[in-house]
Amino acid sequence: MIRMQAALPLSPPTGRSAASPQQGQGFSKTLVQALDKVNEMQLEAEAAARAVAAGKTDELHRAVIAAEKAHLSLQLTIAIRNRALEAYQEIMRMQV
Repeated sequence: MIRMQAALPLSPPTGRSAASPQQGQGFSKTLVQALDKVNEMQLEAEAAARAVAAGKTDELHRAVIAAEKAHLSLQLTIAIRNRALEAYQEIMRMQV
């Protein structure tokens, strides 16, 4: 059995952590920016694939890497969405 240790440092007891959104930036804006990045990766992968297919570039490895990045980011987005929906459904099942 492999034991993994936490690699993330604990956040300071006071103040905001470095990973928190900027002041005044809401959750919805952060979510939209993340989805825009995923969409951008999808478009870059598509453009790289078209360039290879059209013979404009011979850098097949860059196209494959872009496609894999796009695929992984989409899979992560889907997993996050599924977890958020499960959490919402669990909250809705709670009796008050």
